[in-house]
Amino acid sequence: MAAPYQPSLLRVLHGATALLVATGWITGLLLLGSFDGRCGRLPFTLDGEWIELHGRVGLVLALVLLLFVPYSLTLGAGRLRRFANSLPLLHLTAWHLLAVSVPLHSIGAGRRGGWPLAASMLNLRLRPHAGPLHWPGQLLRHVRRGR
Repeated sequence: MAAPYQPSLLRVLHGATALLVATGWITGLLLLGSFDGRCGRLPFTLDGEWIELHGRVGLVLALVLLLFVPYSLTLGAGRLRRFANSLPLLHLTAWHLLAVSVPLHSIGAGRRGGWPLAASMLNLRLRPHAGPLHWPGQLLRHVRRGR
């Protein structure tokens, strides 16, 4: 059987969503294990602005989902008529978990840090040498320091 065609918009939106969810999950686990400690601690400490990275990933994910949801309910609606397609395509369980956990996370962050914390997460300004071009060097320095 030939591989079915997946529209490029679906592939881009789905791929971006998957990448952002995975990145958010990983950065969230690193933050939880480094700074929170309720579920255990990591055997190393994180240097850098991981909290800002985690917040920015969440913001970009929300923006991508603002495009992905209407796509799924319009151009992708034909595939969603069958239950077997709707569950894997919409990832209903994950969406429901995100729909519950993101507001709870935001409320908890708001209770802890208020508007200054929210403003700091929405701030898109970068410090000098903190842009994407510098990320590979920062990662290499972090890996070398850990040895």
